[in-house]
Amino acid sequence: MKNLTEETQSTTEIFKGNVIALEIDTVRLPNGETATREIIRHPGAVAILAITTDKKMVFVEQYRKPVGGYIV
Repeated sequence: MKNLTEETQSTTEIFKGNVIALEIDTVRLPNGETATREIIRHPGAVAILAITTDKKMVFVEQYRKPVGGYIV
């Protein structure tokens, strides 16, 4: 799999409450360019599972900056 990890250059906290925090990260991409990521930190999670008409499950593996790694 291609390396898609992003290195955090800086983090700016926008809001910090009892349940969520909002941040803007400036990151360095694998190709050397920079980008920004708007991140919501919270204690929960959500997942969606796609099931085809022939009862097969579809999974996608993606790099996600807030967790700092790949998730399925």
